[in-house]
Amino acid sequence: MISVRLRKLADNCASLMGLLEAEPSVAQPQTSGARADRKEAHRLLVALQERIARAQAELGLPAARRDRAREARALVATMLVSIEELQPEHLKGYGKVPENLAGFLETKTREYAQLIEEIARKLGSP
Repeated sequence: MISVRLRKLADNCASLMGLLEAEPSVAQPQTSGARADRKEAHRLLVALQERIARAQAELGLPAARRDRAREARALVATMLVSIEELQPEHLKGYGKVPENLAGFLETKTREYAQLIEEIARKLGSP
């Protein structure tokens, strides 16, 4: 359990670092020192990642290794579930879906599913 929690913490650090790099305004967008704040946040994230890695080593846990291909396939599967949940028959629990909205959702979910399935094939998903 500790191994899983530490790995998840390391993954979240990496995700946050990616957000900071992709969208600089994530760090204090209203201040003039946003660039410095972003750099400091990045430095702190690196320090946290190093401490997590040391803790894993001290506990004899395997170093976190991201299997990006597996993560991509899992995300594709999650996206397919999200698309499935947008189909009108799955929304009935929230009340009657108006006919025009039902038709729209059916068209869009088919369209999205086709695109996601193509992405899955390109990623080698079954």
